[in-house]
Amino acid sequence: MGIDVQLGGEFRVLVITGPNTGGKTVTLKTIGLLTLMAACGLAIPAAPNSRVPVLRRIFADIGDEQSIAQSLSTFSSHLRNVVATLAEAERGDLALLDEIGAGTDPDEGAALAMAVLETLLERGVLVAATTHYPELKAFALSTPGVRNASMEFDSETLRPTFRLHVGLPGASNAFAIAERLGLDRAVLGRADEHLSELHRSLERTLREAERQRTELAAALEEARVAAADASEATTDAEREAERVRDEAQRALRRARAEADELLLQARRALRQAEEARDLAAKRNLVDEARAALAEAESARAASTGPAPAPRASIPIAIGAPVLVEGVAEPGTLLAIDDRGLADVAAGPLRLRVPASQLRPAPQTEPQPRSERAVVHGSAPSVPLQLDLRGARADEALAVLDRYLNDAAVAGVERLRIVHGKGTGALRTAIRAALAEHPLVRAHEPAGQSEGGDGATIVRL
Repeated sequence: MGIDVQLGGEFRVLVITGPNTGGKTVTLKTIGLLTLMAACGLAIPAAPNSRVPVLRRIFADIGDEQSIAQSLSTFSSHLRNVVATLAEAERGDLALLDEIGAGTDPDEGAALAMAVLETLLERGVLVAATTHYPELKAFALSTPGVRNASMEFDSETLRPTFRLHVGLPGASNAFAIAERLGLDRAVLGRADEHLSELHRSLERTLREAERQRTELAAALEEARVAAADASEATTDAEREAERVRDEAQRALRRARAEADELLLQARRALRQAEEARDLAAKRNLVDEARAALAEAESARAASTGPAPAPRASIPIAIGAPVLVEGVAEPGTLLAIDDRGLADVAAGPLRLRVPASQLRPAPQTEPQPRSERAVVHGSAPSVPLQLDLRGARADEALAVLDRYLNDAAVAGVERLRIVHGKGTGALRTAIRAALAEHPLVRAHEPAGQSEGGDGATIVRL
């Protein structure tokens, strides 16, 4: 059982009171032994922040050395040690006095004890003394440099707890201890009648002070535990907040990485679109050059009158009316590629046939009112993407048909139709129309970088 002892500083004399068998004498021995161990350089069983002074000498009067052979009573044996202490003790020494002034008339013994303590206090000696005298308790309360201390007693169990409390005197609790040891209650009742009212009042006051001190100590311990729990909860909350912050930072880094990837894909798609647009523009230039060449060759043939040439070499201008073998309705020449394949629009049909199967359609007499100047130029520029999201199916299919016709005239081979995912109705209608359209060679869902199943790639 550990005890907390304070001696020195604000007070140099400690008067220890409390019940018998409560640990007063053990406290004196603990003070003396630990002081001697520290002076010898030995490790002492104490808290890390404990402080022990280095003293010159230790004087002790502990225990009862009465002897019939030496004619020594209890009072005489105590007094002989006190006399030796007073003869030599001075500043820098420690005096341990057990039951000071005991063994004689209580009034005279208390008076002698107060005189001894005053003398040692004036010399600067550190003193720890035990007593049951109420006069010494009052002396400690009223004398500067002297402090009361008490051994704790549990009023509920009527047992000492062996804890030392500096600052308050303690009750002797002689009646309670006697009852616990088996003394007849009738005897205890008679003894209580012999106590003075002042003594009863003092004992009640001391017991009430001890009870309140015990409750306060328990409340302080509960507060300490609550503070420790609150500190642990605060630490847990801070740790959780740090975890949430780290997770948020990781999520932000992931979002930035995904955004960078999307931006990279968008730039790649834009670059591909620009390349496709440049390719379409180059094809338009080729078509213009081919048309100009055909017109020049036709003019030259008319001026020089060349020999008839096979039908495959008859120059026909882009946009000129033509007849296709096996087709009754005349059409319009849209384009001729390097392989000699011609794209012809014949009414609602879009045909791709060898150029050798074409011949100029006969010219009809124009009506005077409908004469118009024919301007030869390049096919209109067509965007490589058509966005039909939000349109009804019938509207979207009409727009899609015009767009495919314009793209075919412009010589574009690859298109992207955006219809979105939604319920899938618009996507189904568009893909069904593409499957039946005469200008469409193939179609397929777009790749993930181009919209996935929300778009369709068309090849004319």
